[in-house]
Amino acid sequence: MSLYQFTLKIDEIIVRDVTERRIARNTGRNKGDEVSFTTIYASSNDTEPSREKKPVYEDFIRLRKGDVKYDIDVLSTTIDLDANETVAATINVSDDDDINWFNFLEGSGKLGKAIIDGVRGIIARDPTAIVQAIEGAIKGSIELADALNEEGAETIASMNLAIQVTDGKPQFRWEGASDPENKVQTWVSTRFSEDNSVWFLAKGQRSEYRIRVTAQFDPATRQSYITSSLEDSSQTKLLLYGTEAIDGIGNSFDNALIGNEASNRLIGLMGQDLLNGDGGNDYLNGGEGIDSMFGGAGDDSYEVDHVEDIVVEYFDQGIDTINSTINYTLGENLENLSLIVPEAVIGIGNRADNRILGSDADNQLSGLEGDDHLIGGNGNDLLLGDSGIDILDGGAGIDTIHIPANEISATADLRTGTLTYLDAANNVVTEELLNIENVVGTRNNDVLIGNAANNQLDGGDGNDRLRGNSGDDVLTGGAGNDTLDGGAGIDSIDGGEGIDSVTLNDLETAAAVDLKAGIVMYAGEAGKEITERILNIEGIAGTALNDTLVGDDKPNYLIGRAGNDTLKGGAGDDELAGGDGIDQLDGGEGSDMVVLSDIGTDAVPGFPVDVVVDLNQDYVVYIQNGSEVKETILSIERVRGTALRDQLLGDEGDNRLAGESGDDRLSGGAGDDWLTGGDGVDDLDGGDGYDVVLLGDSKAGVKADLNTGRITYADAANKAITETIRNIESISSTPFADELIGNADHNRFDGQAGDDRLQGGNGNDYLIGGAGIDYLDGGSGFDTVNLSEEDAAIAADLTTGIITYINEAGETVTEIILNIEAVIGTSFDDVLIGNSGNNRLYGNGGNDRFTGGEGADAFGFSSPIVGTSTVTDFTQAQGDTILISARGFDPTLTGGALAEALFAVGNAASTADHRIIYDPATGALFFDVDGNGSAAQVQFATLSPNLALTHSDIGVTV
Repeated sequence: MSLYQFTLKIDEIIVRDVTERRIARNTGRNKGDEVSFTTIYASSNDTEPSREKKPVYEDFIRLRKGDVKYDIDVLSTTIDLDANETVAATINVSDDDDINWFNFLEGSGKLGKAIIDGVRGIIARDPTAIVQAIEGAIKGSIELADALNEEGAETIASMNLAIQVTDGKPQFRWEGASDPENKVQTWVSTRFSEDNSVWFLAKGQRSEYRIRVTAQFDPATRQSYITSSLEDSSQTKLLLYGTEAIDGIGNSFDNALIGNEASNRLIGLMGQDLLNGDGGNDYLNGGEGIDSMFGGAGDDSYEVDHVEDIVVEYFDQGIDTINSTINYTLGENLENLSLIVPEAVIGIGNRADNRILGSDADNQLSGLEGDDHLIGGNGNDLLLGDSGIDILDGGAGIDTIHIPANEISATADLRTGTLTYLDAANNVVTEELLNIENVVGTRNNDVLIGNAANNQLDGGDGNDRLRGNSGDDVLTGGAGNDTLDGGAGIDSIDGGEGIDSVTLNDLETAAAVDLKAGIVMYAGEAGKEITERILNIEGIAGTALNDTLVGDDKPNYLIGRAGNDTLKGGAGDDELAGGDGIDQLDGGEGSDMVVLSDIGTDAVPGFPVDVVVDLNQDYVVYIQNGSEVKETILSIERVRGTALRDQLLGDEGDNRLAGESGDDRLSGGAGDDWLTGGDGVDDLDGGDGYDVVLLGDSKAGVKADLNTGRITYADAANKAITETIRNIESISSTPFADELIGNADHNRFDGQAGDDRLQGGNGNDYLIGGAGIDYLDGGSGFDTVNLSEEDAAIAADLTTGIITYINEAGETVTEIILNIEAVIGTSFDDVLIGNSGNNRLYGNGGNDRFTGGEGADAFGFSSPIVGTSTVTDFTQAQGDTILISARGFDPTLTGGALAEALFAVGNAASTADHRIIYDPATGALFFDVDGNGSAAQVQFATLSPNLALTHSDIGVTV
């Protein structure tokens, strides 16, 4: 027979009586230890738990255990001891192999006697030393007072009873005294079962409960522990009391399991259970059903399996962990979350510093606020750190991070395992990335860099830069103007919305790119042809070898870089830059540009120019490494020159020539050309057609005189610079204070910003002052002032030559307009007053007020839905006219006088053809898009009433 040793202390037993409604408690003391029992007579005082308060527990059995652990030192043989059997026993304390030890601690005197049926007992200090022998009767009792220490001087705290079973199954029972006052008698019977269990049976007058206490032993650690469980269907509540770690297990009903200050394991099994761990590092598992769990102080662990399970922790009560089999969001004061189900579920943190661990499935983990540590596990996981300085570890599988959407911009580098971004306070934040394959960017401008794995990089919104590096990568630009570089490997690239470009820097062989077909082809290892997919790409930067780049129907940006490249633009308005090498550039359809800034050219001493572009002859000539290089350019309408001295010659089309820096010579040729000299002292010749000089790159205000053909200004050293202009009709000036002087042509001057002085000359000139306080003089001819760029309503009086308006500072600003016949107003409520001439007054939106004065005046309206304007003096006898824009009113209208069938007099259209209706009773002038159809007519002007208005008084401009 093997050796068993148990140390067990029972301090308190509580029995419920369901027939009365009161609580009674008795306590007693024996040899320094306090014992007590309580009777609770009612269940009406129970309250259910909530997140706001702890529950009140009543109607339960309490098993209180002392400070000494329930130890089993050896478990190798099972002993069955049944109740009500009498056996004879011979005690032999010298034979350790045949001894079983039961230690009964102090306190038994008040509860009753230890009665051993059929056993002769010997009380011993230990298995080898006998302190005192007691010869007991068959029904003898053993009192703790009978046990002395080795010297016999004082009572010891415990006694050891050694019994040896020789025949039958002995019984041990604990018999408590009756309580006459409360009419309660307790009876505790103990036996050992085959699974090393002790059964405590508590009996009252009207109710019975049974709690099972199981002793278990871990041979690896040589530690034992106890589990208590509810066995009877009438039992629903269990309280573990004392200071030692005890386990509590419920049953299939709605249980309340309450732990103590030690580390308890509370398991509710089925039913809607309430578990309270109290102190200690507790394990709480409600089991099936909707459970409520309160861990209390300590580092607690919860098992959650129902969406309505409640877990409550309070502030500063330890580091607590949720083990969840469902989608779960950590509540307040919970720190860690572990997903323990093989299905794909979601784990979400809270404001604290969380540690969230995924499972083997494909999980989504979100840290929210706090400095979180997310670990994806073995699946293909999605990790969202959100705010805070986080550690994002994807674990095994193909894992993805989403950069927080509220960050200003971010750089994710999977090579270095770092995520760096600016937070909302513009602080630099660096996070750690581990085992991450895929990245999704923010709505801002991000930099996403892959590693050697097969990465998926998604820029999201913003102008992003994506680089895949090695591996077969998938790059998606998203919205915005993105730059994408797949790196080595066979990649798939989608630019998304915006104007996106792909660079092919890492290719070791020449590439053939067809944007219309969406493919990149090149030679891989052993000459094997490789094809990559590219979608929604507008720009391509080739390799350093001889590439062929072909565009599609959109505006493309094709950059050959080094090598002898062939670039063809397709149907859009394309930009082609051949780079170094002898290239062939074909713009295709559309208005296409050649960019020469990247070609390697040498200056040519002794010659007036270094680069020659002739669109008539379809070539570019320049010197490279001392040798002349001639490239072919076809179907090119626009040229952007180099930093050297360029000579750009247009053809018969409408060309745009930009010299950039250097002393350039630009000649537009036939056609309506735009010329920009850029920095340097330039010579600009518009040639035939209506040609424009753009001076927006100037660093100071200029004086441009079309009569003398000179532009003068001061450079940065305040040196006077003079440039030559010929055959120019229009000038768009600088943002500084400029003076523009016209000639006999019909000039168009745009002063841009600055306090400008514009003088039109002898033609029918068009003057735009722009921002600033301007002086506008049309000169002779029929001249127009356009004030539409003003930021406030204006009052323009052609009789006085004054324009006034209120600026942003609330100040009244006055500008001068002289020799002006036509005024285009703002989108605000303007007052436009003509003079004695034939004026044209255009409201351009707003509720305007027109007064034409003498002469045959025209009052213009851009749209019927941008306001209702008033004409104060419409006079048919003087030849006044109402002008409507076909673009703003009805695109089907033809220019000239309004057709008679489209005009009606009355208060509404009477036919489907009627478009303009004049009501003589009120003077209202209406537009009706469908005549007498269902659409409502719109009033756009008010004239004088009772006019004899006809269709001939209405004109249409197209």
